[in-house]
Amino acid sequence: SASGSDSNRAEIGAGGGVVAVAEAMRAHREDSSLQAFGCTAVTNLAHNSARNRQQLAEVGVVNDVLIAMQRWPEDPKLQRQACWALLTLAASDLAAADITRKGGVAAIVAAMTNCADDPSVQHFGCWSLANLVWDIAAVRATARAQGGVEVCKAALRRFPRHAGIAEKGRLALSKLALK
Repeated sequence: SASGSDSNRAEIGAGGGVVAVAEAMRAHREDSSLQAFGCTAVTNLAHNSARNRQQLAEVGVVNDVLIAMQRWPEDPKLQRQACWALLTLAASDLAAADITRKGGVAAIVAAMTNCADDPSVQHFGCWSLANLVWDIAAVRATARAQGGVEVCKAALRRFPRHAGIAEKGRLALSKLALK
């Protein structure tokens, strides 16, 4: 993909790609497929690029991802891509706290609950929770209060042989167990 390398990501971000993705997501809120592609673009732009993550935060893309999650609660493709976007955006404590404050933990828990039979949603949901709660006690407390432990345990029970869920679910639970 064009955004598959760090240099391409930087060029796309600097060339207005971040704003274009946010504008497209806002202009086409009723198109679940476009919202899923928008979340994928956010993931690709945010990966390994602190500058793009900062730009994405500045244009309010977290809100766009959360709106898509709320609007399409039972669309597994969208929920998977949105969880992946949130985990990539949560690369710093500041970003993780901001995502949590805006309802990101609740959105991930809802995605995992509404798409309980989809292993990809469970995998990226567990991974997103692990990333969000990594270093911040207040975010861990929020995640525990909003059902993070329960959805991770449910994912591990439902998909006992899925290596990604086993790895990320256990990681999330180990981080959620910290004070």
